[in-house]
Amino acid sequence: MFLIFQADVIERLRLQYKKDLFKVVDIVLSHQDIKSKNKLILSLMEQLVYPNPEAYRDQLIRFSTLNHTSYSELALKASQLLEQTRLSELRSTIARNLSELEMFTEDGENMDTPKRKSAINERMEALVNAPLAVEDALMGLFDHSDHTLQRRVVESYVRRLYQPYLVKGSVRMQWHRFGLIASWKFFDDHVQGNNRFEHEESVEKPKWGAMVVIKSLQFLPTVVTAALKEATHDPRDESSSEFDLSTFSGNMVHIALAGINNQMSLLQDSGDEDQAQERIDKLAKILKEREMSSSLRNAGVDAVSCIIQRDEGRGPMRHSFYWSSEKLYYDEEPLLRHLEPPLSIYLELVKIL
Repeated sequence: MFLIFQADVIERLRLQYKKDLFKVVDIVLSHQDIKSKNKLILSLMEQLVYPNPEAYRDQLIRFSTLNHTSYSELALKASQLLEQTRLSELRSTIARNLSELEMFTEDGENMDTPKRKSAINERMEALVNAPLAVEDALMGLFDHSDHTLQRRVVESYVRRLYQPYLVKGSVRMQWHRFGLIASWKFFDDHVQGNNRFEHEESVEKPKWGAMVVIKSLQFLPTVVTAALKEATHDPRDESSSEFDLSTFSGNMVHIALAGINNQMSLLQDSGDEDQAQERIDKLAKILKEREMSSSLRNAGVDAVSCIIQRDEGRGPMRHSFYWSSEKLYYDEEPLLRHLEPPLSIYLELVKIL
């Protein structure tokens, strides 16, 4: 049946190009070598398109519309790269909205400082509640050279990730010589979380979360130590230094490795499971170190989320490590990969493990 169909196609091509039969030969030979062509194009995508997919947008649109099963892998890759171009556009829009540059244009030249601050807060709130998935775009700005913009981006990410269980006004930022430290408080009772905000007095103390944004893992122990100190001491809470941290649990730490030239981003996920596993092994090794593991556990940290920023052609990667009372170290749960700990906990995904 296939041979008959193929013969019919060739006959139609022969009639269509009867004045140029060499073109028919070229088309037939090209179709017969389709696997090699796909492999070549995928390789070119890996080397040329991934760093800057926007420059190849028109070609990607054409490839993504291929609906024959022979081109399924190629169409999928093209669709993924198109998503990255949209991610790049979204990232630029967020950077523009959270900066104050456009407020000095003709429309914003008369805005005084309080109005500018109010406008920025409104835009951050809009990002926090946006129906679009803006998390990856926000993460793409974690290493922005404008420190004010960087702080706003990280705060928006945290507020979006932990809403509506975040304690209002609890997000704090601190600059460290090796990176940025953010800390906040939240309630982990997702069933009655909303009701807690209606009562200032609560029997249960809120949990705390912390994020460190660094460009190299060699700075991680130093910055994490500073982050734990910052998160566990709230100058607005006189009792924060009086309780034993070892009796508390449920706290969370996020490690954001920013900068596309960091050593972890070089372990790309181009379908190579060995490379992906190598990155996980590197992260796990650091978290298994006695000093690091003890510091986190003594501070009541149940989960550690590692977010790795990658180049323009790829979204960030997320690995979540949870404390194992059996293994006595933080171990990754593969089924919860790509999900931040708050989301997986609130969705009660641990019940499926």
